[in-house]
Amino acid sequence: MGGVSASKVEALLNPKSVAILGARENPMDWTARIFANYQRFEFDGPVWPVNPRFNEIWGVPCYASLADLPGVPDKLVVMRAASSVCGILREAAAMGTRSATVYAAGYSEIGTDDGKALEEELRTVIEETGLAVCGPNCLGSMSARGRSLCLPDDRIRELVRGPVAMVGQSGTTTPGIGRTLIDRGIDVGYIVTSGNEVGLATADYINYFVDDPDVRLIFCLIEAVRRPQDFLAACRRAREAGKPVVALKMGVSEGGRAAALAHTGSMAGAVEAFDAVAGDAGAIRVESGDAAIDLVELLVNAGLPETDNVGVLVYSGGVRGVVAGCRRSSWGAATGLFTRDHGKIQRISG
Repeated sequence: MGGVSASKVEALLNPKSVAILGARENPMDWTARIFANYQRFEFDGPVWPVNPRFNEIWGVPCYASLADLPGVPDKLVVMRAASSVCGILREAAAMGTRSATVYAAGYSEIGTDDGKALEEELRTVIEETGLAVCGPNCLGSMSARGRSLCLPDDRIRELVRGPVAMVGQSGTTTPGIGRTLIDRGIDVGYIVTSGNEVGLATADYINYFVDDPDVRLIFCLIEAVRRPQDFLAACRRAREAGKPVVALKMGVSEGGRAAALAHTGSMAGAVEAFDAVAGDAGAIRVESGDAAIDLVELLVNAGLPETDNVGVLVYSGGVRGVVAGCRRSSWGAATGLFTRDHGKIQRISG
């Protein structure tokens, strides 16, 4: 993995200090929830709220601007309007800030010329400054290693460096699947909601997770693949490292593709093309959140089978019918019950 890409994801997920721009007093506001999460999980660094309307907020000093902060923020939580984001990022980069999470919507996903132009401007700023940017149009991230939770979610009760890492373009579905896995006793070490992926993309996160020794399985929720060749290369790296990549692909139907376009501004490709190309690279596609949860649970606890010709013993005729229709992928027998193509189940007993 390239050192630049690795350092960018590292800066985003494991920052040394944080500034929350657009801080608001309402305890239900996203900024207040994120600040509470940093406090609750004892983030090892200062967290500075920024809003010129307040001298104090949430029981701590509040600063009028980035220039007024007592130090350089390593990461920005940018809860400001889309039109102001580019200026904020330029100012922060000039100070020495390394990363930012941009929550604002109003970019290409709204389908207007203005939104598309704003996204192109944001892309230019990211390229010029070298900032590691998650989003826009996302809900933040979680890193157990960095004690960092900038998701506005108080339902995650603990941060544990577990075997599962997650990245998804949906800001609500991805953490929802993560919480269910945690409820089943499976520790999730990372959750990233990547949004429109104008900066960092799924491939960057996969590569980072491959290099983390705590991670044994990577889950992706994908509306459309940004930088396809990088994505395929990252999946191959994961396969070579023995880390399955489980992919829930959205936009399978025509209606789903339209919804994906409206959600993150990305055009979702045909699922047949995804299966043919990404499956060959090692991605295991599942068709629902429930299927993803079940497969992740199986692979984390049982690992990948070492041989083909899997025999299946079931206790129900109904389950037997389901198994008989299951599909497989290039992971071989490990995914024979879940995905598509070569081979068949040798014996089914009900």
